[in-house]
Amino acid sequence: YFIGFEAVGKGGRGVAVDDISVYSLNGDTSIKDYFTSASIECDNVIEDFLNMKWNVDVESVMIYTPTGELMVSDSSLLGTQELSIPTANWAKGVYIVKLRYQFATHIVKVVKK
Repeated sequence: YFIGFEAVGKGGRGVAVDDISVYSLNGDTSIKDYFTSASIECDNVIEDFLNMKWNVDVESVMIYTPTGELMVSDSSLLGTQELSIPTANWAKGVYIVKLRYQFATHIVKVVKK
């Protein structure tokens, strides 16, 4: 599935998204049910470990610094329900966690104390 959109306003191109509803034209509710039941838990403030849990088939986790440096890349997660990543040697600051699963990508910012 692919979902795309574009907005053009007086200030130029750009879009702000708040809530998205996904519906199938043929009445199939599996996509909507998948998004409704998907649960991903991730610590927002971390110290020595970043702990994550989910109930979907996560395919990969990637963690980036704000400058785009890849800190972690793990694509061997199918069949797992959680992950704990040691972060004690990471610098203080904000990190971007990107979890990719079947129908979507979930992005979370975490702060390392």
